[in-house]
Amino acid sequence: TLVSRDTQTPYSGMLPGLIAGHYTVEEAHIDLAPLTRFANARFIRDRVIGIDTDRQVVLLDDRPPLSYDVLSINSGSTPSMDEVSGADEFAVAVKPISQFLDRWQALRERIESHDGTLSIAVIGGGAGGVELALAAQHVLTTNGASPAFTLLTADDEILQTHPRRVATKFRRILT
Repeated sequence: TLVSRDTQTPYSGMLPGLIAGHYTVEEAHIDLAPLTRFANARFIRDRVIGIDTDRQVVLLDDRPPLSYDVLSINSGSTPSMDEVSGADEFAVAVKPISQFLDRWQALRERIESHDGTLSIAVIGGGAGGVELALAAQHVLTTNGASPAFTLLTADDEILQTHPRRVATKFRRILT
């Protein structure tokens, strides 16, 4: 049984392509109902509000408790924006991804209607940060904006989990 509050879930690997305009929203999302049918599983659209481990049940918002023998919790990550000074006002969190598209669209409209020079910082030197920076740069410059981008990372090098030649090539591209 799969419980999710959404019937469509974004595929994170396609997010940069979606931002860049290479994919539609429909192409970058997975419809959970056919996926669960294919896997001979049951899909329940609801919100989990608690877990009773003594009774081995998941508590749902709009349905009776759901019993389980084995439970896998895959809630995704959500950054703690309030722990970083100014983040609530100036940052657009990518996660949870299901809420990112609306935030991205609002930011994009602000950028495209802004007169003057803009600087955009993307935090994260892994594949996600690099790909999102390039995707945002592509779509914004294609639509007439010309922001300056900065990629910020705590590491000494970008793309540390990739082969060195890949990191070197992308450092050149980003420069």
